[in-house]
Amino acid sequence: MAEGLYPGISKHIIASHASKERGTQLVMQRYGLNPLLELNMAVGEGSGAVLVLSLIDAMQSVLKNMNTLEDLDVIFTK
Repeated sequence: MAEGLYPGISKHIIASHASKERGTQLVMQRYGLNPLLELNMAVGEGSGAVLVLSLIDAMQSVLKNMNTLEDLDVIFTK
């Protein structure tokens, strides 16, 4: 529905989980979405989105706070 209302919005959608509801796989394939979780849920009230929020927060924290080898002053020699 979102893509119909706002063409191009699917480029900004995060697929939280692969629902076992009919049609989910068709929508995912149609818009090139890959779900972050495979939980075999078919509840429909946004449970997957709520679960993925903590995953997104964790990923953001890692990307923001992760040290690089340069930060750690690691030097490789041949």
